[in-house]
Amino acid sequence: TGAEANSPYTVEVTVTDDGTPAESAMVSFIWNVTNGPVNQAPVVTNPGVQNHLVGNTVSLQVSATDPEDDGLSYSATGLPTGLSIDTATGLISGTIATGAEANSPYTVEVTVTDDGTPAESAMVSFIWNVTNGPVNGAPVAVATASVVSGTVPLTVNFTGSNSMDDEGITSYEWDFKDGSPTDPTADPVHVFEDPGIYRVELTVSDGFLTDTEFITITVTEVEPEEKVKAVIAPNPTSDTANVSVINAPDNQVVREIFLHDSTGKYISVISNPTLVGVHYVVPIYSLTDGVYYITLIMDDNEKLPVRLVVKN
Repeated sequence: TGAEANSPYTVEVTVTDDGTPAESAMVSFIWNVTNGPVNQAPVVTNPGVQNHLVGNTVSLQVSATDPEDDGLSYSATGLPTGLSIDTATGLISGTIATGAEANSPYTVEVTVTDDGTPAESAMVSFIWNVTNGPVNGAPVAVATASVVSGTVPLTVNFTGSNSMDDEGITSYEWDFKDGSPTDPTADPVHVFEDPGIYRVELTVSDGFLTDTEFITITVTEVEPEEKVKAVIAPNPTSDTANVSVINAPDNQVVREIFLHDSTGKYISVISNPTLVGVHYVVPIYSLTDGVYYITLIMDDNEKLPVRLVVKN
């Protein structure tokens, strides 16, 4: 108790070996002792890179907080000529002086100190650019695609030439995110060979600053073609069998219809049958109850067998 009265302490620790002759080394450090919670340093928000012209009027607030809500004071070094910081509020203000561009860029350091015991400080550093002409604006990447989804292989025409910059775009870089090399052209054509969701990136530059935009391309597998087949409905049936062909191309027609019994014995054939609505009609008046087979012969010689159940 009472040790805080002599704080801070300058502590020196000496280490000596037992060699001949004995050699020593010493380190020194500060030891703070308080009679309450240890004061914590303020937290300062870095305002980031600043860009201004000679003659600009500046009002930049440096924001800081303190964990114990201690009072804060501000100081700054390296400010462009014509600017100063309010030590009580942290507001940097003034008019950038003529000739200030000669020393640009400026490395500005702002220090914030609390009034705790002992006082603690925090510092941020940022760049301040001053020019005697227009400030270079960042480019704006504009990326579009001819299609954003489809099946493999998917060919996409990308357009990046609509990107904008006050001085002009000097370079393009497309990253298709499919393992292929990046493409430096403004409007590339790319083929996606594998299914997946690709977040394609376009990065443009004006030689100093860059901007990036994204497009999501979704590539899926090709759906397998449905098999062409014959169906009978209703089935079981009597008197007539209504046979339809599904999943066939529009220009494909039935050339012959064969009827066999369950042992494969030929019963009848219809050549060049006529389509009635959406099906072919096969007469089965004379058939007794049982299982039979109808085979449709298509004009490309494909055979479509279907099982028929007769129930009178």
